[in-house]
Amino acid sequence: MRAESQALNAHDQGDDRRTNPSRRTQRRLVHFPERRTGFDRRSCEHSSLRCAYDRALRSYRTDTARFFVVLATIVILNFVDLLLTVRALGMGAAEINPIMSGLLSSSMVGAALVKVGIVGVVAIMLLSMRRFRRVIELSLLLLGIFTALTTYHAVVAIRLVV
Repeated sequence: MRAESQALNAHDQGDDRRTNPSRRTQRRLVHFPERRTGFDRRSCEHSSLRCAYDRALRSYRTDTARFFVVLATIVILNFVDLLLTVRALGMGAAEINPIMSGLLSSSMVGAALVKVGIVGVVAIMLLSMRRFRRVIELSLLLLGIFTALTTYHAVVAIRLVV
């Protein structure tokens, strides 16, 4: 009660807000210094490859359904990668990833939960931060990586069968 009355008295006496600590000087638990989204608001004046790339990313950012489909595809490809890995391990292959190797040797269900859970959490984080250019580029990079990985596992699975 006394602090409130002192604050009111300070305000009545004409103290300038600039002399008091403002919210900008307070320490925050999490600080994200970059506020820009990475997209230039100006339109491209010439038709170059970079302008076409920027336009494609901008349309990808605004289309939530397409972004969600890409993230769902990443999660599905991750699960397919897990199934093909388990199948290859059953046929005598060895896991190269030391973390997954340890998890798979201890518990198959635990490894599946960790693998699918991590990628699921990353997908949710990407979905919530999709206004940033680097996040959009990261989602497309992850789609390419998981597509290549799943293709590699499919080729190895075909070679093990034949």
